[in-house]
Amino acid sequence: MRIAQVAPPWLAVPPKGYGGIEWVVSLLSDGLAGAGHDVTLFATGDSTTRANLEFAFEKAPGAPFINSASHDTVHTLLAFRDRSRFDA
Repeated sequence: MRIAQVAPPWLAVPPKGYGGIEWVVSLLSDGLAGAGHDVTLFATGDSTTRANLEFAFEKAPGAPFINSASHDTVHTLLAFRDRSRFDA
């Protein structure tokens, strides 16, 4: 199965400190990739994962940019530019 996982664009996956959503996405992406699925994780470029990593931002901008509309928009457009690449 070809699966897309989208993490928020402000913190690396897995997070270096607290990051509830980022931890869940990290564990889920790595688990699905480890089970043999073709997983693409949309996160920041400084993320580490067993999945294929695609990113708009090479480095996580950090907490001051949480809920930044411009970061979120660019990141989301990257993830949804070709939805036909994924089954789920």
